[in-house]
This record gives sequence, structure tokens and C-alpha cells, in this order.
Amino acid sequence: MTTSLEQLAERANVAFKTSPGFLRCEPRSTPPVGLAFLFTNGQDAEKFKFARELEPGSGKWSMDPMSPSTVLNERIVPEPPKIPAASVQPNTPNTPASGTAVNLGSKPSEFWTAFLLCLFLGFLGAHRFYARKFKSGAVQLVTLGFCGLWTLVDAVTILLSKFKNSAGVIYKNPSPKAAWGIFAAICILGIISGANDKEIGTGGGSNSHSSQSGSHHQSAESLIKDYAKAEYGSGADVEVEGPMYGGTYQVTVRTRVVGGQYDGGINDATYTATVDTSSQKVTSWELVNHN
Repeated sequence: MTTSLEQLAERANVAFKTSPGFLRCEPRSTPPVGLAFLFTNGQDAEKFKFARELEPGSGKWSMDPMSPSTVLNERIVPEPPKIPAASVQPNTPNTPASGTAVNLGSKPSEFWTAFLLCLFLGFLGAHRFYARKFKSGAVQLVTLGFCGLWTLVDAVTILLSKFKNSAGVIYKNPSPKAAWGIFAAICILGIISGANDKEIGTGGGSNSHSSQSGSHHQSAESLIKDYAKAEYGSGADVEVEGPMYGGTYQVTVRTRVVGGQYDGGINDATYTATVDTSSQKVTSWELVNHN
């Protein structure tokens, strides 16, 4: 039956508690694996340094490893247990001799993957799923990154090399200037795009020139009405019928007469108009009847 380090340390503490200079015995799980004995002075510590058990479980320990006949009072001084070679961690860059794992950060490709996922799919939690943070990634997916605020915070955290994956590995920024430049460019493009959308949503042609040069696409009827109101005043009543044969429209424009003999009367005129919707222009405007 294999005896654990903790069990050996407990036996040693009981056996040595009355020994001169002995303080305590502690198990060591880092190389060299074994037990550490603490004494009040170097002389007592040296005395127990080379003790070893003659027979497993016998309680008889030898002071001299080369001469097992020398028995130390049958007191227990446990030797390090035999551990399979496979269980001893080699001194690799990620596992130093002290046994404490060192976080050396991530590969550059891992940083760029997490960063770009955050920029373009961060509102879906894609970068957190990539980092194997599934719970917080699911929350971002449901809340759309708290309307983008959480995603923005994550993007800045990644840029500052403070974002970790589920194993605690930091996604270190290998090229801060390039990464911050990409982030700034995306932000500027987003602001410009938002401003254009707002202008399209709120802007309307107040005259024929603005209607024809606007970036949004208007129907033929809308172009004709804007043209007529620009020519005859915003108070004009405009009716559009068509398109008729040849693609022309019949337009009736009614305006109120101000001043003169017919003050307050209605001026009724009929026109034919053609429209090029691809260029957003009224291409012809001809009077047909006037009352």
C-alpha cells in the first residue's frame, strides 16, 4: 500500500515531537518531492539529514545510508516516497523547478483572433466563446453585448493586454500601434456611417435641386411633387396621375391667387412631366391647360 506524503509527515511529527531542536515536518509536492524537516539549530538538522527506514513500516531508521546497522532509536525519519517518473513534471518553460505554473501569455495569432472577433462579432459574444468563457459569452449573445457597451469594454481590455481566457492565459497585444490603429479606424467609420444614416432618415428635398441631388432614391411621384412645390410654392396642391403612354405623368397644380381682381381665387393648371428615376431628375415639364 502506498503511503502519501501527508501520512508520512504526520508520522514524523508524532515520532519527532520530543526530539531536540525539532519543530515540524512538512510534505513537499514540488521537486525534489519528499518531506522537509524544520529544526531550531543546524546541528540537530544535520543529525537527521541522512536517516532512512530499514524496512517499510518497521519504524527502525538508520543514520548512515551506507551502513544500515546503525539504528536511530527506532524513531521515524521518513524518506521521500518512490514516485513514477511520468508523474514528475519536467522543468519546461511553463513549469519551472518550483512547481508554480508561469503565465507566459498567448501566441500573436490568438490575440488577433480574439481582437477581430470582438470588433466584428463582439455583440454576439464570439470572442468570449473563443476564450472558452461560455457563460459570459452566452450573456453577451442574449443581451447583444449590453447594446455594445460590454463589447467596447472588452475590446479596450484586449488592446491593453488584460483579457484572459478561461485558463488564465492573457492575450498579449503583439503590436499595440497596429491594433489601436485598426480600432480607431473602425470607430471612425462607425461614426461616419451613423451620421449618414441619420441624414438620410431626417433630410427631405425642399426644392427640385436638393431632390434631384439627394443620396436617397425617390419615386417619380415624389420627385414631381417636390419639383412643383419648388416652382409654385410650398402651399401648392399637387396631384399626379400616371405613368401614362410613353412614361409621361399628368400633373395638376392648384394655387391660391393673391391680390388683383381674382384675389383669393384658385389658379388651376395642368402639366405633363417625364422623370428619370435613375438620375432622380424631372426631365420635362410642359403646360397643357390653364384655368
